[in-house]
Amino acid sequence: MPVATLVVLSLLLGLLIIVEICSSLYPLVEIQNHQKRTLARFQTLCDRLNIVYWGTAGTLLGAIRNGDMIRHDDDIDVAIHINDLAILQRGCQNSKDTLVPFINRSTGIYRFGDKWTIDVFPVQEIEVDGRVRWQYTGSARTLWPREWTTPNPPLRTVSFGKYRSELDTIEEINLKVPEEAELFCKRAYGKWRLPKVTHVHSITGFKESWIYGVVIGGLVISSMCLLITDMIRRRKKLNSQ
Repeated sequence: MPVATLVVLSLLLGLLIIVEICSSLYPLVEIQNHQKRTLARFQTLCDRLNIVYWGTAGTLLGAIRNGDMIRHDDDIDVAIHINDLAILQRGCQNSKDTLVPFINRSTGIYRFGDKWTIDVFPVQEIEVDGRVRWQYTGSARTLWPREWTTPNPPLRTVSFGKYRSELDTIEEINLKVPEEAELFCKRAYGKWRLPKVTHVHSITGFKESWIYGVVIGGLVISSMCLLITDMIRRRKKLNSQ
């Protein structure tokens, strides 16, 4: 086996080790804590501006199934009506938080916050088969066509766990969700009551799944096998001379 192959695999293993060390600087639980701090500021701002908001996507799933963020998740998703988008943008002008498009406006996703951001999904009226629904805008609607609600969905408040505030106090946080949250999750996720890891958003979340162990273990075993094979080949070559 060429030595170059061994070198490449060793570099990949080293890269994963570096990522592991770096990600340990911000454990997933700490990332989720920062996310909840940002959510709390978002809620305060929306309440002051009389903007209706609710949890959506995986955040909605975690809220009604776990009463908290999903264990391996590292972002928070909320929805507002598109007519409130400009109001929210103006409201951010007098705060430390910003509201900017994610990549560009065509995605239909905005990032609210400063260093730690949450995802804001504007929704608008879409008619499908003669019925009007509130659905994401831009490419987000194409990516997640099953994530929609009825217009002006009645909301209820559920627990969304706890977080450590900037004053180092433990605070409880709640989240508004549509009354039809269970139907939303069934439509979007199928058997939503059964926790499963279908994807993760970052290397930090990646290490929380069993895939991480398989990749690391496979690279270590492959590198060791290649090293042993190369040593045997070199020894046979020396003995034949």
